[in-house]
Amino acid sequence: MTQRDTEVQLTRYRTERAVLPLTGRSVWLVLDDETLEIMPEARDFALHLNGAGKSENTIRTYLPRVAVFLNWADTSPGCDWRTVTVKQLARFKWHLEARPALVEAATIGGRGERSTRSAGTVNQYLTAVFEFLRYCGRAGLIDQAVSKRLVEPRHLRHMPASFDAGERGQFRFARVKELRARETSRPPETLTAAQVGHTISAAIRIRDAFLLLLLSETGMRIGEALGLRRSDMHFLPDSTTLGCELAGAHVHVVRREDNANGALAKSSHGRHVPVGGEVVRAYRDAQIERESVAHATDSDYVFVNLWAGEIGAPMKYSAAYGLVQRAGRRADVNHLHPHLFRHTAATHWIENDTPIDVAQTLLGHASPASTSRYTHTSNERMRAAVERGAATVKVVE
Repeated sequence: MTQRDTEVQLTRYRTERAVLPLTGRSVWLVLDDETLEIMPEARDFALHLNGAGKSENTIRTYLPRVAVFLNWADTSPGCDWRTVTVKQLARFKWHLEARPALVEAATIGGRGERSTRSAGTVNQYLTAVFEFLRYCGRAGLIDQAVSKRLVEPRHLRHMPASFDAGERGQFRFARVKELRARETSRPPETLTAAQVGHTISAAIRIRDAFLLLLLSETGMRIGEALGLRRSDMHFLPDSTTLGCELAGAHVHVVRREDNANGALAKSSHGRHVPVGGEVVRAYRDAQIERESVAHATDSDYVFVNLWAGEIGAPMKYSAAYGLVQRAGRRADVNHLHPHLFRHTAATHWIENDTPIDVAQTLLGHASPASTSRYTHTSNERMRAAVERGAATVKVVE
């Protein structure tokens, strides 16, 4: 038996997908392989996330990470996850940093590949575990003292100009995680204009090309795109007949809890995103393609199955990810995923001097801090600034 097989067999907890009978939404649960029972604390946490309006993808991301923590605690001598200490969590953090990402692949039924986690990934694991323990503390499932000692008060030395510190400076303190991996600040990965163009051109179906174009021009999340209805597409010069006072072609992004495909807009506040003529023409062509497929026009969803699965049913996340990855491979763009188009659009807006508040509204960010990650300065812009400055310097010989 290989070391890899031994490590996989050590996993006691794994995650499985379940469907809520009332809503049809998917939720991920943690199973105990020893008893074949659902772990109640993790189940309640998943239902809490679902009730709080978190997307299926968020729950699917959190629960396997919680399972990794439970597996680690189960195999760590003297460690009980219900009474875990900061010192023990520091050991868990070291485990995440030092151990290849293998065992957690087994928690969701996969085999995975050995790879070292980045500091950002380690922090995402810690966030999921801290949120799980905080929920258990608030719900009375564990002693609240366990979750309270995971954070510490920290004095804010620098604050935004509009921040109110209070009369006695009482708001200059924030509660931050006790443990955090040190991340190297780096801009998000983006695509070049050529890569975006090649990927869209590599789409075999008109529907697929329209999806890629829409993502690249609007910067919307894939869940937002898959939740679009045809009534959200206001592509007339004047939309007053549709009950909308906004001028010009635009798309309304609306959060709906009852989408049949589980798609969910992250923000509860709706927004609209202007689009150009190329998107309007691509949408028209996609509608013509759709009308040629029997039973595909019955649904109000913009993106529906046309050639596989239940024809006319709204497209699910897995199908959308698959078509994006296939287009990327044909365009020789490795590891392409839908969110790269969002990163690319946001970076393009900021680099073209779009005010950050405008970019924030377009992206649907609740806080400007989320948008500020795109304000990095590229090496090309820094070099151009230095060269412009050098051109004004006169050297005296």
